[in-house]
Amino acid sequence: MTTIDQFADVLKTESEVADAILGTLYEQQQAIIHFRDGAMMAAVERERQLLEPMESLEREREKLCRAFDSTTRPEMSGKFSLSGLARQLPRHEAAKILGAGKILKGKVEQIMTVNNQNKMLLEHSLKFVRQSLQIMTSNYTKKLIDTTM
Repeated sequence: MTTIDQFADVLKTESEVADAILGTLYEQQQAIIHFRDGAMMAAVERERQLLEPMESLEREREKLCRAFDSTTRPEMSGKFSLSGLARQLPRHEAAKILGAGKILKGKVEQIMTVNNQNKMLLEHSLKFVRQSLQIMTSNYTKKLIDTTM
């Protein structure tokens, strides 16, 4: 297996793990919407389990990037890009790398979008709880629970 094939495989595997992470984010979103704390905890745990292999794949990709970078353009060390690499490769290898990179980038963008949506949902939920407590306690001047019993 060539280094290009290894690189493409790492990108493909990263995309698969990113897709699984995206699935856990959608599960978290449903748990937030339907007030399912058990489902939320399970989804968060699955996400944590997926982050370890993702970090390992990122390290592998970065290692391969540095190998390409130092062998193809030593003067550009540290400024690696897929498009820069693709310009130096035969057309079929360039297409393989660019295609895998595009898929990964798309998954990362989806993760960021859903993550932002989940953050917004949580912020609105917190705001609702705070406003409800304010109403029930007359702006926090009354006790919510009478402990004089």
